[in-house]
Amino acid sequence: MMAVASDVHKGRCWMAMIPPGEEVKMLEPIECMREAWRQRLAELPPEAEIALEVSPSRYFVMSVLEEAGGWERAHWVHTTGIDSLRKQRSDRLDTRRLVKKRAVHDVEPLPEAWFPPPPIRALRLRARQRCGMARQWAQTKNRVNSLLEMHGLRPQRCVFTAKGRAWIQPQALSSAAPWCFERMFRRYDFLSAERETSEAERLAAAAAFPQPEVAMGKPNPNRDEELPLEPPPEACGETPGVILQR
Repeated sequence: MMAVASDVHKGRCWMAMIPPGEEVKMLEPIECMREAWRQRLAELPPEAEIALEVSPSRYFVMSVLEEAGGWERAHWVHTTGIDSLRKQRSDRLDTRRLVKKRAVHDVEPLPEAWFPPPPIRALRLRARQRCGMARQWAQTKNRVNSLLEMHGLRPQRCVFTAKGRAWIQPQALSSAAPWCFERMFRRYDFLSAERETSEAERLAAAAAFPQPEVAMGKPNPNRDEELPLEPPPEACGETPGVILQR
């Protein structure tokens, strides 16, 4: 068996291999792009077993392996599988350690991470997008309240309603404050509409996905706990509630 390993990063990917009966050989690093990975996989022998340390943002590498028919011989390794707590760390050293561990996988199995199927990856992407908009929405509200406090104002009602915005206009403000309020309210309205739309689309996509994987994801074969599908609502600055439609 030929063992191949790669430490996948944004810029470039280090790769190493151990041919049967030989020592570790470092391969030329490649750009972390879909076409570069296609070319490198075409150069590897079909029997090569590939171990990858991949972050969620580099999901496309596993997709390329799926397209190339190398899914069954690909191993998405958890970061703890390559001695991440060592003091001497570099991408090159991580790759060498990973390929050595892949070569003795039958004796000492690697702690593999679970790679979600495309429907769950799509739902996660929707959730991350909505979470980012929710953070911006909360930041805009906080910025408006901060600007009011800067001018010594404390409204008795919500300033984001039509009456609340009308209450701000006659107040004693600096020359630039009305300009700031106008743009922040415009941003708030846009983000509010986007949050409602994205939430409806996300729930529709979740409802169309087979149950029960939508609610909790898929159990990790190497761990007892289950992997959550989405970040907790607290991380988005929202009140905890139902994350996905069951």
